[in-house]
Amino acid sequence: MRLLFYSSVFLILYGSLYPFDFSLNALTDTGIERFLYTWSLFSSRGDELGNIALFIPYGFLGILSLGSRRNLTPAIIALIIFGFILAAWLQVLQLMLPSRDAAIGDVFWNIAGIAAGIAMALPRRVREAVLHQSVGQSQLIAVLFLGCWLIGAPALFVPSLDLQSFKDSIKPLWQSSSFSMLALLRDSVAWIVIAYIAIRSFSPRTAWPLVVLAMCGTLLAKIVIVNNTLTPADVAAMPLALTGALVLGKQGSRQPITLIWLLAGYLVVSGLSPFNFHTAQVFHWIPFTGSLSGSMLLNLKALAAKAFFIGALIYLALDYGFTLKRTATVLAASLLALEIAQVWVGTHTPEITDAILVLFIASAFLALLGAGTRHSPSNTAGDAADHTADRQRDRIKPVPTLSRACLIARGFIPVPADLCCWYWQQSP
Repeated sequence: MRLLFYSSVFLILYGSLYPFDFSLNALTDTGIERFLYTWSLFSSRGDELGNIALFIPYGFLGILSLGSRRNLTPAIIALIIFGFILAAWLQVLQLMLPSRDAAIGDVFWNIAGIAAGIAMALPRRVREAVLHQSVGQSQLIAVLFLGCWLIGAPALFVPSLDLQSFKDSIKPLWQSSSFSMLALLRDSVAWIVIAYIAIRSFSPRTAWPLVVLAMCGTLLAKIVIVNNTLTPADVAAMPLALTGALVLGKQGSRQPITLIWLLAGYLVVSGLSPFNFHTAQVFHWIPFTGSLSGSMLLNLKALAAKAFFIGALIYLALDYGFTLKRTATVLAASLLALEIAQVWVGTHTPEITDAILVLFIASAFLALLGAGTRHSPSNTAGDAADHTADRQRDRIKPVPTLSRACLIARGFIPVPADLCCWYWQQSP
């Protein structure tokens, strides 16, 4: 949890200071005066939600990183004070970024995100469920997957009570031009995967009602949540997915490999659509280039959906019997090749983000599975043996070539190199 907490701080720094084009010429008297005296709490809804969402993991993981201690009041005060200092200094640093718009009002929304994250992690049941795995690894993974998909599909943020807004949300149902085969493929594959994970994580009596409830809730959310529309593909994908899940359920042990091919096929089709060739465009080596420009709300939805599909591929590969190291290596290389192909094909932004995202998600799987092993009930002698094994596993493997490569890489790109080397040395 401490590693995840520090990672959240790093992502806050990365997201706030991107694209790192610092310039002292941007520090003008007019800009500083506007920053200090002419600011407002309210800008755009997307920016406000983005500033809140950016700091929710900070508060949530900050509480979980404290373990099971009872008196959390001093830690909460320290988290809020440090979070305030961090948010304020980031706004000051943004004054030297010509491409960013610094605003004191953003600090308020950052503090609101910290408070929301702390409130989510404060109940004892939540901390026990995450820290001691009382809900089970598979159930926790299933909930995380469903959460990513719900954020990526309807973006559960701000509901509306406007009747006209409801009418506008369902208008595309009667418009033939709004039907998309790519959207139908995406939603069908996603719901089949969710059904499979739910059945693997819960009993069938619980899993099927949960999946149907999630489907109906998603349709309803697309009507009542602002900036969402209900399309024919959304409605058609759900019965198609239920039928597909029932048919694939008869394959037994071959079911994961079929789902892997379905997911891989969708990623290739969506990554290269609409299959139009054009002159070569620039490949972006800075991670999250496409996610840190434009609408933060749309970018968050796209990133959550991407995390869902990548995480689902890793989950299915592990369930089929592949090792985590081999799965992550092949998947990262394949997605990198797909992004390179986007330089000439399709309309997407070619970047290294997907390969980096694979490493992050694989590391999360590794941390979660490791935590589940350490917290499993056993006798004292077994606990001592497991603790010794954990300590031996945490040591750097004696592979001279790999160790030398890690040392060289850390000299040029320290943070990504540390993450890659740590994952490679820890994973089975």
